[in-house]
Amino acid sequence: YDGNTVQPLLDAVFTNVDQLVLNKDRSKALFTQTRYETIAPQDNELMMLDIDSGHIAAISGIPKGSTEAYAFGPDGAVYFLYLDIDGPMGLAASNPRLYRIRPGQDTEAVLLDHSGGAYNYYGSIASDMMLGIAQQALVPTGEAICFLSTHLQDAHLMAYAIADGAFAQITRAPGAVMEFAPDEMGGFVLIAMRENGLGELYAVDADGKERQISGLNTALLSAHEVVTPLALGEPEMHPNHP
Repeated sequence: YDGNTVQPLLDAVFTNVDQLVLNKDRSKALFTQTRYETIAPQDNELMMLDIDSGHIAAISGIPKGSTEAYAFGPDGAVYFLYLDIDGPMGLAASNPRLYRIRPGQDTEAVLLDHSGGAYNYYGSIASDMMLGIAQQALVPTGEAICFLSTHLQDAHLMAYAIADGAFAQITRAPGAVMEFAPDEMGGFVLIAMRENGLGELYAVDADGKERQISGLNTALLSAHEVVTPLALGEPEMHPNHP
């Protein structure tokens, strides 16, 4: 779009494009495409677009499967979540795993998570108080690739450190992190539910210390009694059954 007209870069009639992600200087973009005429396949292709030239090419070295989310890393590599379409458990019975590949090198992607897919790379906590569901996302910072992951009843912000390959949990407070973005000070801004509260903005510094920075629902909650759910395994105290 040049301000007046819209020019298609990919004009294939039977191609569906999803999740356009730009690099830092906005010179390149990643997206996935699925090509079909009748029944949509389970696999897709990870593509790279050169913004200036309009050239589009598939990133080589990725086996047939489903790429779920992707990002340009600060080290110049492409990081992506991938599910093997021919895996023994199938696409719907396993978590995607984190891979890295350097475009232009016709080699297999390097698997980064050797924990057997222990991270699910998105927040899966369900609530009637959430407005929509965020897409799966990998977000690069200066030194890491960050993502959400669910652990039991909580959803936390996680980070994969590029330098040493370590996975670390950034947030510690119980509750559900629903969205996040890195700030300019090395920390993050979150939309999260804490305790019996609804979604609010929180700031998290580089050491994981968290503070609430919005009070959108303070007046609403102060006018109502909120019942705390029983924790898993906690016996219920019914008035007629001591």
